[in-house]
Amino acid sequence: MTTGKLGVTASVDLDASTVTIRPVGTLTNRNLQGLLALRHRAERALPQCDIVLDGAFLGYGSEDAREALIRSGLHPGTDRPRRTGLGRRAALKQAA
Repeated sequence: MTTGKLGVTASVDLDASTVTIRPVGTLTNRNLQGLLALRHRAERALPQCDIVLDGAFLGYGSEDAREALIRSGLHPGTDRPRRTGLGRRAALKQAA
C-alpha cells in the first residue's frame, strides 16, 4: 500500500469560467476522497464554472486509484498548457 500526501492548489479564472485544481504528489484511494470533496466544494461555490483537473504533477499510487479518479468524472485535463513560467497567453502563443 502506497501512502502519500497530496498538495492541492485551486485557481479560479472568472473570464474563462473555469476552476483549475492542481494536485501535486501521489494519488491513493485514501486521498482521492479529499480531492473529490474539493471538487464538490468548487461546484457548489461556483456552479457556473467548469472544473478542470491539471494532472501534470500527479502520480498514481495504484492502478485502482487512477481508475477511481476516472470513474469519478474528474478527468485529468490534457488541453491545459504545462507550466512554462510565461503565463497562459504566452504559453499558448508560443505553442502556436
